[in-house]
Amino acid sequence: MRNKLLIGLILFIGLQANAQKSEVLSVTTKDRIFEGIIDDNYPITMYLKVVKRSVNSGYVQSVAGWYFYNKVGTSIPLAGLIGPGVHLVVSEDPEVLKGIQNFEYVANGDTMLLDNRVSSVVDNMALIKNMMERFTMDYDGDKILGTWQSNDKNLKIELFADEYRVADTRNYLRHPNGEYFDLSYLGFPDWASIEVEASANNGRNVILDCYFQANLNYMGRCGAAENKGKVGLIFNEKYELVKSSFVIFEDCYRDIYTFNEEQISETVTKYEIEHFENSDDPQYVYCTVDLEKATLRKE
Repeated sequence: MRNKLLIGLILFIGLQANAQKSEVLSVTTKDRIFEGIIDDNYPITMYLKVVKRSVNSGYVQSVAGWYFYNKVGTSIPLAGLIGPGVHLVVSEDPEVLKGIQNFEYVANGDTMLLDNRVSSVVDNMALIKNMMERFTMDYDGDKILGTWQSNDKNLKIELFADEYRVADTRNYLRHPNGEYFDLSYLGFPDWASIEVEASANNGRNVILDCYFQANLNYMGRCGAAENKGKVGLIFNEKYELVKSSFVIFEDCYRDIYTFNEEQISETVTKYEIEHFENSDDPQYVYCTVDLEKATLRKE
């Protein structure tokens, strides 16, 4: 259902645009509805919305929302953090829920800052005492599993989800004929920025520029680095993908760097890329980009 809504929104945007060239359109959602069950007996519906992203790690976010038992239908407010796992609480004190959204724990008039690093999420949420219910869950393939706690009760909880993210960005390549290709199939991280560098042959040949934060733990290794690459796509007359070629130009973790650029002509550039991955001696990859033909050739 979620993908259908995203595609519908993309189609609407596309109708408003000039469909004469290939372009990348992005749709970002910051909330999500989950269906789940507690103790295999109590079906629930849960709504979560991302409020803030950690300043230390893009992997950690504060969320707010509600859940209700499907047979009752009364919404119960909650808030929490997602990072390693999903950690939510229900409290009678609205200041507690409001504080968590700002990475703070407010209790008895005192405010304690919650360290919003990945390594601190579990310990931070354990500090919150004045709560009525606690959800502690983690990702397990196509489900989110964990426990629901209230006083002395500890019950199993399961959310039915094909992916764990609440906030999500989808990138679509819009062809000149108005059709769309979902770029998530190419394996880009959802925080990647993707742009069309060149298109030719009525949009059947496309070169994409891709760049993204190397590590969302900003203070960790490669936290200040940006990974870069180019993707060459070839489509048939029905705009079905025939071939894709991905060349990495910069990758901090894998020690890949663009060593040299040679301008062959106004539209053709040859790149020499050093790979130090798993080796003290560099290996070289050569890539020729033709912007006029919108082709990318890896040697």
